[in-house]
Amino acid sequence: MPTSIGVHRLADYGFALVDNLRAAKVSAIDDVAADPRLGSDIAASNHLARQIGAFLRAPLVKDGRLVTVLSVHHQEPRRWTAMDVSLVEEVAERTWEAIERVRAAEALHDSEERLRFALTAANAGAWEWDLTTDLNVWSDELWKLYGLEPNSCEPSHNAWPETVHPDDRIAASRAEREAVAKGGEIALEWRTCERGGAQRWLMTRGGPMNHPDGPSVRYGGDVIDITESKKSEEKINYLAHHDTLTGLPNRAAFNERLSAARAEADETRTPVAVLCLDLDRFKEVNDVFGHVIGDELLLQASQRFRTGAGGAYIARVGGDEFAAVVSGKSRLIRASDLAERLHWAVASPFDIEDKQIRIGVSVGVALYPDHGDMEAVLANADAGLYRAKAEGGGKTCVFDSGPDSRLRERHALMQDLKYALERDEFLLHYQPQAGADGAIFGFEALLRWRHPCLGLVPPNAFIPIAEESGLITAIGEWALREACREAAAWPRPLTVAVNLSPKQFLKDGLPQIVHSALLGTGLASHRLELEITESVLIHDFSRVSAILRQLKALGVKVAMDDFGTGYSSLSYAHSFPFDKIKIDASFVRSLHENPNSETIIKAIIGLGGGLGVPLIAEGVETKEQQEFLRSIGCFEAQGFLIGRPHPIDVYAAVVGRSTSGWLTLEPKEAICA
Repeated sequence: MPTSIGVHRLADYGFALVDNLRAAKVSAIDDVAADPRLGSDIAASNHLARQIGAFLRAPLVKDGRLVTVLSVHHQEPRRWTAMDVSLVEEVAERTWEAIERVRAAEALHDSEERLRFALTAANAGAWEWDLTTDLNVWSDELWKLYGLEPNSCEPSHNAWPETVHPDDRIAASRAEREAVAKGGEIALEWRTCERGGAQRWLMTRGGPMNHPDGPSVRYGGDVIDITESKKSEEKINYLAHHDTLTGLPNRAAFNERLSAARAEADETRTPVAVLCLDLDRFKEVNDVFGHVIGDELLLQASQRFRTGAGGAYIARVGGDEFAAVVSGKSRLIRASDLAERLHWAVASPFDIEDKQIRIGVSVGVALYPDHGDMEAVLANADAGLYRAKAEGGGKTCVFDSGPDSRLRERHALMQDLKYALERDEFLLHYQPQAGADGAIFGFEALLRWRHPCLGLVPPNAFIPIAEESGLITAIGEWALREACREAAAWPRPLTVAVNLSPKQFLKDGLPQIVHSALLGTGLASHRLELEITESVLIHDFSRVSAILRQLKALGVKVAMDDFGTGYSSLSYAHSFPFDKIKIDASFVRSLHENPNSETIIKAIIGLGGGLGVPLIAEGVETKEQQEFLRSIGCFEAQGFLIGRPHPIDVYAAVVGRSTSGWLTLEPKEAICA
């Protein structure tokens, strides 16, 4: 029988057998004193001193590396048999398995502790759902998020809906069932229903847990509290879509209401009337009595309009400009009735600071679909308003295509636009973007149309027509390829940003078009940034999100443009990993005029910081604006202060080209160009 057995360090043995052990072979020594492999080794005398006459040594090897050695010692010399060697090898193997199990258990415990700590620190809960038994496992933090005492009920999946607000319960349960039925990921947001009426917003993300023997039978995921994010979203939405002076919806909100009214009209075949209003003699009041009284007049007039409008939707869309929407049958009669009530609303004088001020209102009316698409209807209602003003004000004019030339001009412009691409009439201007140090790191490519008769047509005159007609798809592809071709030729590896239209996402193959443009021009993918607005995401978020992920897989960057002007900007920023957020120029330009712009910008910067997404401010025109933005954490800027949009030749020195033979302006000079 062996006199001792154990696991020892390699250093306990002589070096004569080290190579044998490292080769994962068992070493058998029958006689320590006589074996020539140990005779000249110091280890032999060590073994004799420890009264070891014979031994077996089995290496424990991990990933080809000798970790330690299992030794069996005998006091007297003896001949080891093959069975002895086999037995030691088996003991060594089982010993190593036991060591691995202990290590795995310790690693699992450490991992669980780290996960528990991370979830607690992040105020997040974890869940696991067994689809076969419908039983759940909830972490301690998840019970708290659900507003329940730990283990106060069995955490089955039937118990979860009871914690969901009744208004969200059906939609949340349906979305979850549909995701599981498809074997896909679960992504939900809902309000809780807690004792005492308290509510909080929660968001969960989860998916199937891989099963080695077949389809997944378990789901797992986490839940986080997004209440504060929702409050910020509501605040941003309100400030971005309401006029700060009057509290009425603003132009952005009105445009969204128009889109909704059009969709409803198309579905139900219910006509819509649009009214454009303008206060008569308001400019005179402002000029004579000043802006303070002018603002008070706007406030009181808005209050009267709100009362007179009844249930109709009315918004302030400009200085003294308002707009309203009327839906339903007999819409012209109803629109006329509304216009009459609005006339009466401002007929009596306004008492402001001991002054009696009399004004009136002029109204233009157009009908959808009688007077064209919704964009045309809005323009035609405006045309009716102009006629009402021209005829002395204080009256209502319904759009009449006879005396109005705007519709004909628009139609002619659309016809010319159809052939502009094949006639090579489009070009790109480039506006520089600068970083914290003031250095230009890239350009945004901006589309321009050089009409053979009209010259440069303003983008806001032809791009909406291109969008409406569908021509923007081909034009957008041209702009993408041209921007990539130009940027690839720059000696300096600056970035180039290109805008994508929502219409480009409706046709299949957008990732392939971008890939083709990169390959065809040789532009490195990381130098291309694609800009989208939230309107791209509104109609089919899942499909568009998949396309955006394909684009990011190419190595290009994706930026959200005009951030803060849409109702859902915050939720989309949460749901998709944008590489950059662009603060809309309207907030920057109104910094000194609208105190809420500062609040909105700070909220957006805080959101970007929380999500770890860089920001760039558009519309930076003054040093004061730039310094304010830097002081609150937005260091990248784009606007006239950095440089106006120009043909790239103007920025030849910036992109690293020789200026010989080029008309070149440095960025500061470009401000005055």
